[in-house]
Amino acid sequence: MKDIISIYKNKRSYFSKRTEKIFEIINENKLDEKKISKNNNTFSIAICIPVRNEYPDFFSTLKSIKKSVELINNDMLIYVICMINSSEDSSIDEIYNNKQIILKIYEDKNNYPFNIIIIENKFSKNDGVGLARKIAMDFALEINCDILACLDADTLVEKNYLTEIINFAKYVTQKNTPQFALTNFSHQFAKNNEEQKAINFYESYLHEHSLKLKECGTPFYHIALGPTIITTAKNYCVCGGMNEKLAGEDFYFLQALIKNSIQSGLDFSNCALLLDTIVKPSSRISKRVLFGTGTKIESIVNGEKDACEKYTDECYIILKNIFLILDKSLKTKSPYDYFSQELYKQKNIYDFFVQDNFFDKWKKICNCFSNDFKKLKVAFHVYFDGLKIIRLFHYIMKN
Repeated sequence: MKDIISIYKNKRSYFSKRTEKIFEIINENKLDEKKISKNNNTFSIAICIPVRNEYPDFFSTLKSIKKSVELINNDMLIYVICMINSSEDSSIDEIYNNKQIILKIYEDKNNYPFNIIIIENKFSKNDGVGLARKIAMDFALEINCDILACLDADTLVEKNYLTEIINFAKYVTQKNTPQFALTNFSHQFAKNNEEQKAINFYESYLHEHSLKLKECGTPFYHIALGPTIITTAKNYCVCGGMNEKLAGEDFYFLQALIKNSIQSGLDFSNCALLLDTIVKPSSRISKRVLFGTGTKIESIVNGEKDACEKYTDECYIILKNIFLILDKSLKTKSPYDYFSQELYKQKNIYDFFVQDNFFDKWKKICNCFSNDFKKLKVAFHVYFDGLKIIRLFHYIMKN
């Protein structure tokens, strides 16, 4: 039987149906295969970076990666996969900027202690960072990388970044451990006080919301930020790979990673390994990504009312109560009946569940896991994921 990576590569990979070459390995430095086979602590790591119109800032990112690589054992095989992309409606300046990046990489190729891979492609106007991430990560599978790390072209890493990734690679070989990790993050300093205040407010908002969600009891409390996500190659495939969304791809991918973790039996509070390193995304204003930090910062600076609308305390209280009702239902003979009856009493949110056709779905879930209430609880949370929580909160705020 084929392993999960082979199945993914044959059926879901971007490269499964492509015959033309769209990549170039700039300075490949392969290790001796005998050396690798004798050393169980050797891993191949791919840092996957979507790149568009990032000259010259991208080279600050590469420089920070270089400093991190120089601190690790040199028998690790490190690839930096640069998915340089443009759109069919890209300006001449943007296309020229990408060409400058490629030329500069060739000029500096001997200065980097890692393998650089350039993938170049032009997307339709409906494609974006999601497809760029997917192509880079799918290519990492083509060269048999063990660990896949997401990063952005304008994001700096700390010196211990690769050290922490290697620690993660060693850690996941143990039983019953999370198969993906998250780094901490702190945006780079903004160019002026007004934008810095906006960054501080935005980060505070994200952390506060995350903490409140965790206190409610959902496993979907982690902050979704692309350059903080690291996973094993196998786990990437199990989760279906990176989605191709124009924006919000990191949110949906993180949802899939969390679902796989809790379905594997991991505790809700231990479904991801938190690494002791910080990535530093840019704090610049930008409208390139619909839900990106740059767009948020601009909205906050401009004083837009819904730029960073905080959910009311009532939202979190209701969510926590839903999970308490669920836990109580699991102690009864009929979780379906108890949970349904108790929801009916929640007049302020009952219609939300009716509109979502929840009761039919809940009945099917209960029938599937009637003999295992632990799995029943997990199945409920897989259904009531981060996106469902957002929709519930919007419903509460609106009504």
